[in-house]
Formats: sequence, structure tokens, C-alpha cells
Amino acid sequence: MTFTQLRCFIEVARQLNFARAAETLYISQPAVSRQIHALENELGVRLFDRTRHVVALTSAGESFYHDTVDMLDRLTLAVQRAQNTQALFSEELHVGYSGSMQIQKLPQIYQQYQKRCPQVHILNDARSGPQWSRSFDKSVPDIVFDSRDDLPADSILEYRSLYHGKMVCVMYEEHPLAKHKTVTLEQLNGEVLILLDMAHISARMTTAQELIRQKCPQAVYYFSSSSEHALPMIQGHVGLAVMPDFVYVPLPGLTTVPLEPVLDTEFGIAWRSGCTDRKVREFIKTACAAYDVKW
Repeated sequence: MTFTQLRCFIEVARQLNFARAAETLYISQPAVSRQIHALENELGVRLFDRTRHVVALTSAGESFYHDTVDMLDRLTLAVQRAQNTQALFSEELHVGYSGSMQIQKLPQIYQQYQKRCPQVHILNDARSGPQWSRSFDKSVPDIVFDSRDDLPADSILEYRSLYHGKMVCVMYEEHPLAKHKTVTLEQLNGEVLILLDMAHISARMTTAQELIRQKCPQAVYYFSSSSEHALPMIQGHVGLAVMPDFVYVPLPGLTTVPLEPVLDTEFGIAWRSGCTDRKVREFIKTACAAYDVKW
């Protein structure tokens, strides 16, 4: 089955007229007939009832039309996007980050980078740190935002720390603890706490969350795959979230209070050691500038 066969079938099914379908597709009527005939032979069913003056879909044709019309529209859009991308961009940059992270300055980094390298098409990918360790062996991605703890401890990577932060409690503004300057683990015991899924966080964050669970045995726990998914639960007064300050994106009605004792977290940017690719080095430079880190 080919793209051309599907296009011919969909157009004839819409117009129920081979001549008008051929005009719409800018091909000859015999060419349309050949494509439909080939498609029917491949499927082993008759799609149209044809007489000299009438064209109608068979029951099999009706079924096939409803199952393929949306698929063809999506496929056409995919082809157009691919062609537009090729026309606009001459290079690609694969940027990865941990699935639990919301990097607040990433939009700013992308905006500045596109000014410097407008010919580069940026591709995003989110997954856990251990998955990035395997990916670097396969030349994908070019850049990763993640904690140093979750990246391969060998010479294939260079790493620059961008931000050192702390764990905070994210809560709705009406919560009694929202008025405190800091919140202790003892005060969280008995609360409903939303933590990040340990399959998607760094080793350092995992250690911090294990300490919270040890110190707060009476708390009720929910686990979220990302900070983004946790925020609606907080807005709905389901509970409080504990997360690094750098993954929290401020929202109306929510506030943060530092956690005591202080639990440090950090993230940075990693790339292949010895990389001389200009598009990669320009991105590193842009990211470091966004966080006022020397490059």
C-alpha cells in the first residue's frame, strides 16, 4: 500500500467521482483508476461499486475510508513538517533532560540560542538519568541537563554545574505552614506529601526523599512522575510537594517554603569530551550565560 494509493482512494471516496478526484490530485483519470485497482488487489476487497454514471463506496470501502481518512491527514501533515524542517534548518541539535525536571531558564536559553544559530533545529527528549548513560554511547543526545550523580563517571563526558539549590515545600497559600520562614521534617509528619517518582529523579534527590520518608512515617504519600504533574494536585489542596527549588515553576495561588534541615540539590549540563562541534559549543555557552556560570 502506497501513499499515492491512499490519496487517490480518499479523494474518490470524498467526491464519488473519478474525474473530479483526478482534477483535485492533478493527475489523469486513468492513473487514479490504476491506483484504486492496485489497492483493491492488495487488500483483496472491492472498495467501490462502479457503473457508467454512478460511483459508490461498498461496505468494505466505507469501513476502510473511516479508518484511513484521519491517518492520511496526519501523514500528509508529517510530510509537510519534514519538508518544512529540511527547508528551514541545515543542522540538528539533540537536547536531553531528566523527565522530572522543569528547567526554568530553558525557554530563555532556546531563545538566545536560536538568535545565535538560526540554522539549527532543536530536538527535545526527556528520560531518566540512567537512560542518558546508555544513550551517550550511541551518539545521542548532544547535550544533557541532569545531575552529575546520574551521568556516567568516566572520561567520555564533560560536565559543568549550572545551579546549586535546596529542597523546598510547595504548598497552596492558605496552608497553615505557608506563613513559616522554614518547614521542618517534624512539621511535615502527618501531612499529605507529594514526592517525585524515584524512577525519574537523580540519586541525590532519591537520598533526600528517603530521608523525608524516614522522618515522616505518619505522612500520606503520593508520587508524581514530574513536578509539572504534581502542581495541579497542590492547587487542588490534595497535599504539599517536596521538590528541588529549580524544578518549581511559580504559579498563582502557590508558594514555597525552604525545608529544614537543608538538603542540597544541583544540576548541570553534560556533553561529550573533546567535542568541537560549533552548534554544541554555542549551546553550552548560551546555557552557562543564562546561569552566570563561567565558560
